[in-house]
Amino acid sequence: MNAAVAAGAAAMVGLGVLAVVVGMVPAAPRPRRPATDLVTLFGLAPGGPLGRYPRTTVGGAVVGLVVGALTGWWILVVVVPAAIVGLPVLLGRDTTDEQVQRLTDLESWLRGLAGTLVGGSVGLRQALHDSAPAAPKSLQPSLARLAAQLDAQRPLPDALHEWGDDLDDPTADLAVACLKLEAQRRGGAVTGSLERLADTVCELTTARRQVEADRKGSRTTVRWVSVISGVLLAALVTQPTFSAFYTTPLGQLAAAVFLAAYTGCLLWMRKVAQGRPVPRFLPESPAKGGKP
Repeated sequence: MNAAVAAGAAAMVGLGVLAVVVGMVPAAPRPRRPATDLVTLFGLAPGGPLGRYPRTTVGGAVVGLVVGALTGWWILVVVVPAAIVGLPVLLGRDTTDEQVQRLTDLESWLRGLAGTLVGGSVGLRQALHDSAPAAPKSLQPSLARLAAQLDAQRPLPDALHEWGDDLDDPTADLAVACLKLEAQRRGGAVTGSLERLADTVCELTTARRQVEADRKGSRTTVRWVSVISGVLLAALVTQPTFSAFYTTPLGQLAAAVFLAAYTGCLLWMRKVAQGRPVPRFLPESPAKGGKP
């Protein structure tokens, strides 16, 4: 009877831990709708953090059940699948270096575009189309889509706006806005505008590179703390002498509280290290679901 009560209490508290973890793990973008059932609440719906990996979640729950039966840590039934899904978020590689490199490439591309337009022998539309094959690698996919839209006789401002959606960066929005203005103005001063824009992008990229260099140390700390914590927890579970208390109902409750608080601290540290993304000032184009 005591074992059944312990298992029930651990399961209920474990669901609370799972709810905290799932609430902090980024989910895939989806239409907002209220949580109408426990499946959605705990992230098991198709668009939720755990619902995106149903086989992994079920496999982790089975592993947690087996380990819980062997060690008495019934809370692992929910902790293991949550850890399997959540650890890649904490240990995932940084993408900030790629973003900064793409902005550096954007500066280089803008200077090349300005050089192509010197003398006015080539129009802006043709120069944009011809720049795709020789563009830096990080920009080639988006510029190839821009060239395809130009081939389809899409209006240049609209094509540029969708190109900005592909880049999805506030600094890139400056380039899109400048090119859209030049496309509408047709005043012949586009070369000077692009050179000044390239200088601005260079300054913004340098500033962002310095900020990301400061944040990288904090992100590395979060990774190491997560790895060390996982190793220590595994060692504690496999040592009955030290973990005897945590196999009792009160111990399972205490372990759940500690794990929830500790996980919350790790995710908070990661959020602080990432910082808040700078919002774009250009709205999404109607083709991407934005307002016209």
